[in-house]
Amino acid sequence: MNINANIEYIKSELANIYESREIQGFVSLIFEYLENISPIQIKMNGKQELSDGTCKKILEITKRLKNEEPIQYVLGYAWFYELKFIVNSNVLIPRMETEELVKWIIDEVLETKT
Repeated sequence: MNINANIEYIKSELANIYESREIQGFVSLIFEYLENISPIQIKMNGKQELSDGTCKKILEITKRLKNEEPIQYVLGYAWFYELKFIVNSNVLIPRMETEELVKWIIDEVLETKT
């Protein structure tokens, strides 16, 4: 199966659970994780065939997402303040709001030092 066919599979399987914008984000993350390709490369190379191993991993990832498991747990990492953290179900997923709070605190501390 090619990239486009896998994307359609992901979208059809997740359509009743997630909004289309969130699914598109999943697609980008999945292909970056599995094939190290950007969203632009996905669009440019949609007819590129994927290995059976990659297709199998896409099926597994989609199944986990269908069970509403967070994408960070599925992929095994999350970004926080430009750092990549290993995560699993025993770890809280860093939130964007927390990152904003950390930035605010750092900015405040730096301002008081000048």
